Amino acid sequence: MSTIIERYIKMRNSQKLDNQWLWEYYKSEGGKLTDVNEFIENFYIVQQPIEVHGHVVGYQRANRDLSSFFPSMDKKFGLTTVWNKEGNFIKVVE
Repeated sequence: MSTIIERYIKMRNSQKLDNQWLWEYYKSEGGKLTDVNEFIENFYIVQQPIEVHGHVVGYQRANRDLSSFFPSMDKKFGLTTVWNKEGNFIKVVE
């Protein structure tokens, strides 16, 4: 069985998030939610307050900015990111 890091590298190099990996990693880090669907929704969606005259009157759902997810995880796992001359991602390696 592959390790969390090996599976992360495969996911990272595909440049596509794998919801199963995200869930397993969350649980391995002590995540408290027990419903995978609730976790996935909270991962991708943020609820932003709607304020009118300083009072919250409701919430709107918006896609969470995940642009820093891969770079943060690369750093956490101590991976090296390989870029081409144009600054485009090629792959990560240990």
